[in-house]
Amino acid sequence: MSSSHGREQRRWPSRSPQRAGQSGFTLMEVIVALSMMMVAGLGAAAVFLHAASNNTGAGERALAMAVAQQRVERLRSVSFDLVASENTTVESAGRNYNVVTTVTVLDTDADDGKDTLKDIVVQVTPTNSHETWATDPVILRTQRATLKLGSNR
Repeated sequence: MSSSHGREQRRWPSRSPQRAGQSGFTLMEVIVALSMMMVAGLGAAAVFLHAASNNTGAGERALAMAVAQQRVERLRSVSFDLVASENTTVESAGRNYNVVTTVTVLDTDADDGKDTLKDIVVQVTPTNSHETWATDPVILRTQRATLKLGSNR
């Protein structure tokens, strides 16, 4: 180091690209790094799309379950004699559902021949879902008995 006017001057190393160990990234290194980032980004995007698709299908199934529960509650509130099989289409939250209600008589009173126990199956199928697994029907099963007392009471 040389001194001028009583102070020491520092000499900084040259930043020229010819100097060994101070060169930048090569074009090949940049291409490899960008390719790795692209693969990671595409993987994350694929996972995001899959999750969004499953979320939509799960929403369809949840609404189908709500429609089935409403149908079962309606069948519980009507007279026992009015509970019958039916096939209908219901719209809920802007989506259509095919609702099949199957009523099977399980027991009939021997004295008067009237039904005393019914098996009720409500099957709700989303009709406009884009997910194939979400088009499987939601099935609720319940039994309903008449309020009539038997002959031993």
